[in-house]
Amino acid sequence: MVERATAEPLFCLQILQRDVAYDAGWVDNHCWHNMSRMETVYDDDPGFKDEPDGEGWEKFGYVDRWETVMVAFTEEGLKDYMRLDGHNVEHRAFLRQTRIYVETLRRCSEMIAIRSYLKTLCEQTPQA
Repeated sequence: MVERATAEPLFCLQILQRDVAYDAGWVDNHCWHNMSRMETVYDDDPGFKDEPDGEGWEKFGYVDRWETVMVAFTEEGLKDYMRLDGHNVEHRAFLRQTRIYVETLRRCSEMIAIRSYLKTLCEQTPQA
């Protein structure tokens, strides 16, 4: 089992979310949106230049963030989940980007107790 540098891991499946419509002066990342054409161009798009051609473009800021959508006691648990429902998870993610991130249960005695108890159940169950 991979512990990822903590004795008490909690594995989190995360999707990338892009929040748009920030004031362009308050964030470092920018996009241009044209309401009449329902088109958006991001400053990190290949071939992006200073400003799109034509009328109707407005400049906005955006922020990328990782959002946890599922947690599991093992990395394999999340991989199983992705095999069963990954198509729906990826559909919700910006550019279909997902990752497995590890949080720690360190110093949270009730969660550590639950995890430890569940591990003893797995150890007691005969393996087929």
